[in-house]
This record gives sequence, structure tokens and C-alpha cells, in this order.
Amino acid sequence: MCQAVKDGKLKTKLYAIDTWRGDEHAGFYDEAIFTEVNTIKNKYYPKQNIFLLRSLFDKAITQFKNNSINLLHIDGLHTYEAVKHDFDNWYKKVKIDGIIIFHDTNEKKDDFGVYQLWDKLKKEYKTLEFFHSHGLGILFKKQIPTQNHKTLEIIWQKYYPLLTDKKCLKFNFNNHRLRLKKLRKISP
Repeated sequence: MCQAVKDGKLKTKLYAIDTWRGDEHAGFYDEAIFTEVNTIKNKYYPKQNIFLLRSLFDKAITQFKNNSINLLHIDGLHTYEAVKHDFDNWYKKVKIDGIIIFHDTNEKKDDFGVYQLWDKLKKEYKTLEFFHSHGLGILFKKQIPTQNHKTLEIIWQKYYPLLTDKKCLKFNFNNHRLRLKKLRKISP
């Protein structure tokens, strides 16, 4: 999102709301994560309006007016109850033509429950979903024209997974090549 705002020379404000300590799904971590994110923000995006809020979602909600958010990415605790709670609470903060993104729509292990809420929301809203990796769901609050939806679906569902697979393949190939070079140096 930061790069898109920078590339597009947008006057957008970006907020990252987190405790910056992790949770049972993401794992728990120390101050190093916040420090790293803040360093990246300051180094690569010094002219963008990016705010890192140390807060729980329920406390931060009071800082945002209803119908004030264009794009909301829900990526908190991944139980069904937690993600439904976040969706229900933040929904009114998103503009009528806004977009809500859900992380881990394809993750079904342990007590992950985003996919359960996502299955219900897909019946009520226009949506797109990236099925690769752990899944990413995109919900359009307002109905978008069918042709626009089809175009987005083709681009996002078909092109980006291929691009990601290509990058993964390149990464794996390069890692494999690097290991071979190391082995050759060690071998007699």
C-alpha cells in the first residue's frame, strides 16, 4: 500500500494499527518488528502520510469517523469470533464504495476462522479472492459493474498468482544455485 501511494503520488493517509507484540496466530515478538517497520517507513516513504498506531483495534476505532476509510485490511486475530467482531465494528468506518480486505481466507488449520466468515460474506457482497498461499479476500461494499468485476477477477485471480509463483520459483532456483556454489567450494 505504501508503495502504491508513493508511485501514484497520492495524498492518502495510511494507518497501521497493531500492538506490535504479535498474537497466538502470528506469533509473539519483541520491539524489533516495530523498529524495523518504522525504519522502512522512514527510509523509503518519508513523504507519505503513514501512521503506526500502537493500539488494539477496539481502542483505535474511536480515532476514525464513519464513512472515512477507503480501504480497510483486516488482519488481526484469526478466529471466527475475532474477525467477525473486527468486521462488524469497522464496517461503518468504511466508505459506501470502499473495499475491505481479509487475510487468510484459505487457512483452515487449528482455530483459524476467517474462511468461515468469508464464506458467509461472499453470498452477500461482490468479492474477489486470491486462492494461493493462505488466501486474500477482497470485499466490495458497493456492487461494482459486472464487467469491471470480471476484469479485476481476471487480473487479480489469474495474473498475480502466476507472478507470485514466478517469484517463488526464481527465489527457490536462486537459493538452490547458491547452495550448489557453496557445496562446490566445500567439495574436494
